[in-house]
Amino acid sequence: MHVWVDRSDDGGKTWEPQLGWRQVDAGTSVHTEAWRDPNGYLMRACGDSGYNTNITCTGWY
Repeated sequence: MHVWVDRSDDGGKTWEPQLGWRQVDAGTSVHTEAWRDPNGYLMRACGDSGYNTNITCTGWY
């Protein structure tokens, strides 16, 4: 499995993908960098269950 965050400066129309990309082994957890952006950027958390699998993301926040 993999987890990461995406960041957008235009409301999610385009984004900078896979910031802090980390692999997560089943049944474990992983730490990623803290992403704080005071400049009006939107962010979302994303993940997949392995290579070549569907990606799922939260809404933009």
